[in-house]
Amino acid sequence: MSTPETASHSEPRVAPVSAPATFVEKAESFAREKPAEAMGAALGAGILLALLPVGAIVGALVRMAAMLLRPLLVVLGLVKLYEVVGGRCCSGGDAETGSEKSRE
Repeated sequence: MSTPETASHSEPRVAPVSAPATFVEKAESFAREKPAEAMGAALGAGILLALLPVGAIVGALVRMAAMLLRPLLVVLGLVKLYEVVGGRCCSGGDAETGSEKSRE
C-alpha cells in the first residue's frame, strides 16, 4: 500500500469526503466505493436472516410476555392499593388534596 508521499503519478488523488452522519449514508457510501463487498454482505445477511427461526423467536417472546403480564398486573394493583390505603390511614392528611386535617 502506498502513502500519499510515495504514491505514483498514475493513481488519481481523491479529495477527502466529509464523514457521513447516519448509518444509511455510511451504507450508501460503502456500496458506492466497494459494490462487490456490499453485495456479498447483503447476500450473507439475507442468508442469515433466512436461516434464523424468526417465527419461533417472536412466538417465544409473546408467550413470555403473556406469562409475565398477570404477575405484573397483580404487583401494580398492590402498589396502587397501598398508595390509596396508606395515604388515608397513616399520613394524617387528606389523601386527595394532601393537606393536613385540623383538629378541633
